[in-house]
Amino acid sequence: MAHRDPRRLVAMLALTVTFLALSNGAYAERAPGTEHPWNFGASLGWKDYEGDEPVDDSIYGALHVGYDYTPTWTFEGTLNYIPTIEDNRGLLILHGGVNDTSALGVTLEALWHFTRWERVDPYFAGGAGFLFYADDFEDDGRDYLLLGGGGVMYHFNDEWGVRADGRFMMAGNDTEFNTRVSGGVTWCPGGHIGEEIVVGGPVDSDGDGLSDDEEATLGTDPHNPDTDNDGLSDYLEVKEHGTDPFKADSDMDMLKDGEEVHSYKTSPVMADTDQGGVSDGHEVLEDGTDPLNAADDLQLYTLNIEFDSKQWVVKQQYHSQLDAIGKVLKRLPESTASIEGHADKRKTSSAAYNKKLSQRRAEAVMAYFGKEWGVAASRMTATGYGFSRPIAENDPRAGNPQNRRVEVYVDEAGGGSSRIDSDVMDVPVTAPVVVVPEKGVK
Repeated sequence: MAHRDPRRLVAMLALTVTFLALSNGAYAERAPGTEHPWNFGASLGWKDYEGDEPVDDSIYGALHVGYDYTPTWTFEGTLNYIPTIEDNRGLLILHGGVNDTSALGVTLEALWHFTRWERVDPYFAGGAGFLFYADDFEDDGRDYLLLGGGGVMYHFNDEWGVRADGRFMMAGNDTEFNTRVSGGVTWCPGGHIGEEIVVGGPVDSDGDGLSDDEEATLGTDPHNPDTDNDGLSDYLEVKEHGTDPFKADSDMDMLKDGEEVHSYKTSPVMADTDQGGVSDGHEVLEDGTDPLNAADDLQLYTLNIEFDSKQWVVKQQYHSQLDAIGKVLKRLPESTASIEGHADKRKTSSAAYNKKLSQRRAEAVMAYFGKEWGVAASRMTATGYGFSRPIAENDPRAGNPQNRRVEVYVDEAGGGSSRIDSDVMDVPVTAPVVVVPEKGVK
């Protein structure tokens, strides 16, 4: 049986790597220190075939080409070669007239670096590929592969490292399950300190654009380019966007800083980018509205109601504020209301208890609208979030009254104004209802 031309496989791997190179534009917004995303390597390993396959376990070699698309994700193409595979069931002799064969294949994988320490770099991996045998014995002499597993690299420096990998593989038309383990070396060209760098100059261990001395002053991790794992490097947070490198959500709008900058184009330091009255996160996660368009914002009324400790009865002193919202819902029969209960967090707070309590308080407000203003239950929803959605920092001992609130989001759904009448509340007609709590709020 004629051997297959390996040049075709090498060409396919080259095309894959070229595609990754053209994706280099993703680094345009990244900080300095990412100038050397390419890495190359070689491995030697052992492939274990499932027991009922017609060939024996074999040693194999691999050549790797990797591209760090981001500090978290690497795409890697691998050329695999198995020099000798022994026949163990006579199929090679029967179909090809030989006692052993060889194989050549290509895989493409994505490596997720879930954390990167100073030198140790563990990751999960998954991908697909194919393996062509030099002689046919079953499945026309080829295997299509699905791979999953992981590995770890140890970086001696920015240029050289070693790696160990393990993969589980589904292969062939009969879905055989194979495994392989390997060890090897990696090389990052350009990762060494160039001659133009003066010895003793600023050191940037994580390549995020901030020197280790700057990071020591800031308190950020000099070995992690994104200390708070929010999708923005420490350099971009400090030097460009003015966000907090220790807080994944600097403006506390429920969207990570990186999501705001890269995905939604909203401000990571302004909770309500379009100034429409609703936070960017609520628009994206709950309402399905455009956080860059104030015209489609729902109408938000925030009530800082003082409930008795561990109770959910709305005191009479707050009825006038609820009546103002009830009047809006009655005037707009097609409108709907989402009522959300929130709590603050203290050191001893229980997440489960506060979620249940905030749910009951939201339901109490919903019941008031139904009883006093005849708003159908089908037009309202009540949800308790406990302390999972703060709008301000909590003090470990005292919590924060700003976070003890009930929010009512009104969707006009058909027209009319949902603004509070000025004769009902002594506040500007464009402002949401805010009732300042007294001391001792629970």
